[in-house]
Amino acid sequence: MNQKNRSSYLLILLSLLGIFHVAFPLLQISTAPVNKQATLLFNSLQVALGILLLYLPPFIEKIARICLPKQLVTLYWLFIYFSVFLGTSLGFYGKLPLWDKFLHTYSAMLSASVGLTLMLTLIPPKKFKKKCPHRLLAICVYLLDDSGGSLGVL
Repeated sequence: MNQKNRSSYLLILLSLLGIFHVAFPLLQISTAPVNKQATLLFNSLQVALGILLLYLPPFIEKIARICLPKQLVTLYWLFIYFSVFLGTSLGFYGKLPLWDKFLHTYSAMLSASVGLTLMLTLIPPKKFKKKCPHRLLAICVYLLDDSGGSLGVL
């Protein structure tokens, strides 16, 4: 099985899990107390939007006619799964005390990976191997992550 098929199967699996996370709370709304109905509906809406976010990388690839690294896309899908499906839908934010810290650490690593991918894309491979020291690369990735986080972009 090649990499593209594995990515497609992972996207389908995450979408099906997301549909389950949307449908199950909607089925509980009729039997839930009135004060919990709005919470169930809001969680279902968040998960439905999370399913749409799963399809953002293939959409960007199609519109921009670029090929995103499959490892980066997989890390993005896992972040959406961890934050939306597990964190919001299953309530890991309230059940696990360090869940929010884990997601913030994971999102920093993900945004650093995006920064590294941008640098490797913008700098030609011949120049990168000869003139770009690893410390400079680490500083640039850190600054991109830090500035993006402070602006609320990444």
